[in-house]
Amino acid sequence: MKSRVLDALVDGAFHSQRTIWFHTHDGDAEDVPQWHEIKLAVLFMLFFSFLRGYLFGKLMVERMGDYLGVMVDSIALKLVNQAISFWMHMVSTVWAVWWLPEEPWFQAMLHGHPEAIWEDLFKNGHIQMTMSFKVFYMIHLGYQLHALRATIQEGRAFTHDRRADYAQMMVHHVVAVLIMIISYVMGFGRMGSLVMVLHNVSDIAVCICKIAKLLGLDRLVLYLFPVMILCWFVTRLVMYPYYVLWNTYQVPFTKAPTVLMMVAFVVCEAGLFIFLALNLYWFGKFLHMAWNIIFHGNSIDLTESNLTNEVVDKYGLWNKNRWWEVGASINAASDECS
Repeated sequence: MKSRVLDALVDGAFHSQRTIWFHTHDGDAEDVPQWHEIKLAVLFMLFFSFLRGYLFGKLMVERMGDYLGVMVDSIALKLVNQAISFWMHMVSTVWAVWWLPEEPWFQAMLHGHPEAIWEDLFKNGHIQMTMSFKVFYMIHLGYQLHALRATIQEGRAFTHDRRADYAQMMVHHVVAVLIMIISYVMGFGRMGSLVMVLHNVSDIAVCICKIAKLLGLDRLVLYLFPVMILCWFVTRLVMYPYYVLWNTYQVPFTKAPTVLMMVAFVVCEAGLFIFLALNLYWFGKFLHMAWNIIFHGNSIDLTESNLTNEVVDKYGLWNKNRWWEVGASINAASDECS
């Protein structure tokens, strides 16, 4: 049943001309990833854009504006973006838990053989990927394409309320899209999947904290924030360097069968270290926020704009009676920027 459902989902998007297929122990078909299969990621990008721009955007943002009687587009869209991000990372994490333990190379890595990630690639010049593997990859790539597009649009539309880490987010999305495309086509997908899974766990915790903060639920934020910092530290600053960076560092990329693959490996390796630098940057922000919570009694989100923090801390999205003043604050900031 699992194989038939997956085959029906991706058959039209993946294979205009089928290659030779073989089956794994669980019946999930495998073949070599191809460039034209990236069009499935474009479909996922359009799906996420539909959720943000029409379903959540129209139903949530406009209804919220009608209910509150003010324009709260920038803050409401931040909430929508976090809700979509939480949904995507949660679904993809469940998906990974479903199929990843069944991958032979993953089991070998857990039993002390990290070279299994690269063995087929350097031996045969390519790797085989199951349908589950490909859909997992394309969901992530589609989301990163959507996130890049949404970040650019948000930065242009709300210059007065742009994220404090806007530049870092842009770098993150651009690097993520680049190395995901390269890794998928060149056969580095196994390592790419580990990067996604390790980042997903902390992303879920971050999204929950941000949603609680935007809703003005500061007491809930105080309980969630330590969990978020712990998840971030363990997955991104301990497991990620050990299972990903150390593994790729030990691989002699000169063993790559082609010069093109060798260059692609170096580019992806550079992108992975950029991720580590961004992880350290955001972890420093989180520690600064923790310091403010413990010693100053405030939970200001240092990754958001001053206007967002001022409005959310003072009013919270649940308090309708005070939102009349919020509209004046946002409109005044807009007028100053224009």
